[in-house]
Amino acid sequence: MSRSERDFGRQWFAGHQVNPTVRRLVFDLRDRGHQVGILTNNVVEWEPIWRRMVDLDHVVDHIVDSCRVGVRKPDPRIFEIARERTGLPAGDCVLVDDLAENCVAAEAAGWGAVRFHSAEQAISELNELLDRTESVGASSAAHGERGH
Repeated sequence: MSRSERDFGRQWFAGHQVNPTVRRLVFDLRDRGHQVGILTNNVVEWEPIWRRMVDLDHVVDHIVDSCRVGVRKPDPRIFEIARERTGLPAGDCVLVDDLAENCVAAEAAGWGAVRFHSAEQAISELNELLDRTESVGASSAAHGERGH
């Protein structure tokens, strides 16, 4: 990558800020006992910039960065890589993403998916999805079908 492309990355991220509502969600999900990961399409040269900006390395359980694993969303292989890192079944994984094709691919991989339009909408839909999943898990555990 040329110097101008690296400079573009710095300029691009300089114009972006972390959404504080979404950042708080990461902490909330962890406090509720969920694994939280970052699944991103990026280039290696921009990795230090976005990771410093997001500042969640110390909070999230996993980071799957396309530049490190050699495959990008919506390729189904990236969802399998991320799922393997969690140790969970696909049905217990959820993607929150702003691109419809990534959400469709996640669902095809057996994940839940929430299309991000706004922080409030995404958090509401994610909580509804997690509540349904937790209810099913509790019901299944009560029937001895699934150990926790």
